[in-house]
Amino acid sequence: MVTDITTPGCQTQLFDFEKHYVTPSKSLPSSFQIKVEPKHDMAKSQSCVKELAKYLRKVNYSFTRFLDISLAAIEGKEEDYMKLINGLEKDELHDYTKALGVLMGFFMEGYYDDILGMYYPSYEGKLGNGYFSTPFHISCCMAEISDIKPTDTLNDPCCGSGSFLLAAKFVIHKKYGWKESCYYISKMTAIDIGATQVKMCKLQLLLSNYLYMISRAYDVVMKAKSLVK
Repeated sequence: MVTDITTPGCQTQLFDFEKHYVTPSKSLPSSFQIKVEPKHDMAKSQSCVKELAKYLRKVNYSFTRFLDISLAAIEGKEEDYMKLINGLEKDELHDYTKALGVLMGFFMEGYYDDILGMYYPSYEGKLGNGYFSTPFHISCCMAEISDIKPTDTLNDPCCGSGSFLLAAKFVIHKKYGWKESCYYISKMTAIDIGATQVKMCKLQLLLSNYLYMISRAYDVVMKAKSLVK
């Protein structure tokens, strides 16, 4: 859920992830098993950022449009998705899809890092000027020191692209397992003055939530099968 709270001279974005694991995961078969090991590799992260730039850094492409289309696709908002892609050139949509695939592959392999927070100030020129995300290794140190547990709630008052939230999820994953790290997203809320930052944060947290991503894919497959019948 994204709620906009407008105050004089300031817009704040607040999001809540509870629905992103409760509802979809119920559709998975009870026999479903998966094991994901948490990983952090700076070389892998830098490679991912460069791969994103290959698809997104083209004339007339919009990073915000990429975020909006990606979120609509991931959340299954078909009406919003169709409106967003209406009138887009085929090559542009293809590149956005490729970029989303790169980002999705990174997280689904068990890697953690603030990829979009690294990409944004480095490749988006004036759009990213003045924004610097907390380096992921520092966020991890803070999360370790905080001794975060699955029963704790977490509120980030200036979340940016989600470096600390991803680090908290990473620590939970290492100490308590991948499933607890997915459930922990329901314990997170966050605020930021920038709508673009909130979208980056939301997209990365959803992509790092294996229960949500796999159950969404399962739902799509089941829907396709029902249509064929």
